[in-house]
Amino acid sequence: MRQHLTAAHLSAVGAPVDTPIAGTENGEEFFRILIRAESDSMDVDKAEQDVVNAALQLVKDNPDVGAIVLECTNMPPYAAAVAQATGLPVYDIYTAVSWFMSGLRPRRFLAQHG
Repeated sequence: MRQHLTAAHLSAVGAPVDTPIAGTENGEEFFRILIRAESDSMDVDKAEQDVVNAALQLVKDNPDVGAIVLECTNMPPYAAAVAQATGLPVYDIYTAVSWFMSGLRPRRFLAQHG
């Protein structure tokens, strides 16, 4: 929840304490199902729209935002939709782990001889 991500959290990771933050508490589905666990079934399209709407509100309220970090581990499935809607790069735990793993197992490229 937005109010639980405090200046202390931001400071601990070296982020400016005035970093803009948005939450999904006012949405229809994401917060209700994935955070409060009010049901065993979820409308994925509505959940995606909740995350996109939060990102759009963040950008509207803070037009200087240059990238979005999806802090919740339940949000990576919606990263592409957020990027498409906002036109901004989007980072999350999935992209962080993928980046890390790419250093452990670099891609091999086949040489072209011609």
